[in-house]
Amino acid sequence: MHVEGKTVQDQVCLKSFSLCMDPFDFFLITEQFGIPEETDGILGLAQGRRPRGFNLPDDFEVGPLFLDTLNFAQHITEKSFSTRFSGPFGESFVDFGPGREEEMSSLGEQVEIPMNKGFFYSAIPTGIRFGEAANGQAYALNGIEAVFTTGISLSMVPSSLSDVFFKRLLADVQEYYEDNGVFYANCGSPMKDLFLMFQGHWI
Repeated sequence: MHVEGKTVQDQVCLKSFSLCMDPFDFFLITEQFGIPEETDGILGLAQGRRPRGFNLPDDFEVGPLFLDTLNFAQHITEKSFSTRFSGPFGESFVDFGPGREEEMSSLGEQVEIPMNKGFFYSAIPTGIRFGEAANGQAYALNGIEAVFTTGISLSMVPSSLSDVFFKRLLADVQEYYEDNGVFYANCGSPMKDLFLMFQGHWI
């Protein structure tokens, strides 16, 4: 992905919530490749700290942050957001502030996972399991960071573990192939459920 553009200032509105923020600084893309043409824009909801692993100038600054602005203007009561993705034919949405409990699949089984301090939302899992508890294969993890993001639709793992990871995940899939480190299979294939352990709970 490559983008070029400039910082601009304009009114930003959330029509579904009937609210506007004026003015708000954002990055206007003038040239790009790597972002699908049907995408109108990207709403960043990162934590706001300087990202690691990027070749950035010394004077690079993050912000302003959309969630911070909503919270400061008292449009939301807490600085949080939640998402639901239902595929191309279902209803998908993002909520700002407290999430809708009626949309949570297991309300009584919520587990709070402390996030690492950084740009992305991430945490350190202590285990990984392929399949349900009764017949799943579980392994300990040490020092591997799990990043939670809505920005990509792929599961990415360190190259040192990718071969083992995807062979376990695709163990019940009859046909799949690998091309330049990316594994492909039919969407209807019987892949194993994937669980990560955080705070002693399988998620």
